[in-house]
Amino acid sequence: MNTALQKEIIEQHLPGLEVRVFETIDSTNTEARRISGKEGIKPVLIAASSQSAGRGRMGRSFYSPENTGLYMTLLYPCEDARNLLSVTSKTAVAVLKGIEAVKPDIRPEIKWVNDLYLNGRKICGILAESVLDPGDQTVKGVIVGVGINLSTKDFPEDIRETAGSLGDASIDRNRLASSVTGFLLEELENLEDRSYLELYRERSCVIGKEIVFIENGLKKNACAESINDDAGLVVRLENGDLVTLSSGEISVRVRKR
Repeated sequence: MNTALQKEIIEQHLPGLEVRVFETIDSTNTEARRISGKEGIKPVLIAASSQSAGRGRMGRSFYSPENTGLYMTLLYPCEDARNLLSVTSKTAVAVLKGIEAVKPDIRPEIKWVNDLYLNGRKICGILAESVLDPGDQTVKGVIVGVGINLSTKDFPEDIRETAGSLGDASIDRNRLASSVTGFLLEELENLEDRSYLELYRERSCVIGKEIVFIENGLKKNACAESINDDAGLVVRLENGDLVTLSSGEISVRVRKR
């Protein structure tokens, strides 16, 4: 059984960061949004053992059953977070590092832009959102949600063929939450730093592969060629044109042959 989340233990490893722990919650991202509205934008980590309404990108739900995963969100003041693509890709690297620090025997990969995979199955999803000033609508902070499947086995039918987990029910969730958050704080402190992209590219599971992407409701085939310095995915279309994908409304998946 995964170790129960404990506020005091996580805070010991993350001095100065406020931590709020829930057995169950609708969504850690939604709670971060509530905190930002009621208490202002301040560094807070929200972690939960389960979510009743977990959220993913593009309005999708995120399956968050009790005691088999780690569901957490960091609310963080940040006025230069206009490019959520960089925040999301930095988070992917932070999660990868955080997982490997706890389980050095595994090697997750990154599927552009926001998913971590292990043995061909999705084990982690990331949802980054901006927090805007209600007056001038400028970016004042970010909400970065992370859902990691630790030992989940029984997935809903619609994701059964693609979802997976770390396969370890003994993982200390307090240690994992602390590890991931520590690396994430390092990345968010300097959004202009692009050194993380070396690892992001190295662990990409789409570079060099044929993909299908959906843009403005249209399905297009392409080959993923590289990741640029803004974390955009450079693809070559069937007509030979190079296009950079950067929109949050684009879905990418490896094309089945």
